[in-house]
Parts: sequence; structure tokens; C-alpha cells
Amino acid sequence: MFITKALAAPITGPGIGLKIVDFNTLTVNAVAGFIGIIGVAFFIYLLIGAVKYVTSGGDKTAVQSAQHTITYALVGLTIAAASYAIAMLLQTVLGISILTITI
Repeated sequence: MFITKALAAPITGPGIGLKIVDFNTLTVNAVAGFIGIIGVAFFIYLLIGAVKYVTSGGDKTAVQSAQHTITYALVGLTIAAASYAIAMLLQTVLGISILTITI
């Protein structure tokens, strides 16, 4: 009861256009923000791996370390994308709401 009353009035963020009307909107925005964070983390780790690879100078252990960093970044992105796709598939097939929460 308190949550719905507290979130009944729209909350706006300063200059970012964020508008939270209810808990459902909050969860959808949180999922979208989490996906953005995953994308940024993937890009950063991919850049770190690329820099490690370029600066390895032919050192076998440094090249392997760079390759592992790039591989782990790709695996992480694949797992995140697959989990989101599975959640969307379950939402569509079963008709239940997984990514949106209503109270």
C-alpha cells in the first residue's frame, strides 16, 4: 500500500527525462539501465583486451591474456543477451510478465 502511494506521483530526474509513474515503470527502467551497463562493460573489456593484444609485443603469455580478456567479454555479452532473449521468449510463450512487475 505504501509503495503504490509513494510512487503514485510522477518522479522526474534532473535533466535526463526519467519519469517514474509506478513500480512497473521503475522495473522496466531498471532492466533497460542494466542492459546499458552491460553494453558499456562489454565495450570497456573489449578495448582493454585490444590494448593488451596490441601492446603484447609478441610475448606469448601477454597474447594469451589479451585473448582471454576478449573471449570473456564476448562470453559475458552472449550470456546477457541470451538471458534477456530467454526471458522475452518465456514472456511471449507463457503469457506471463517476467521483465515487468506489477503489485
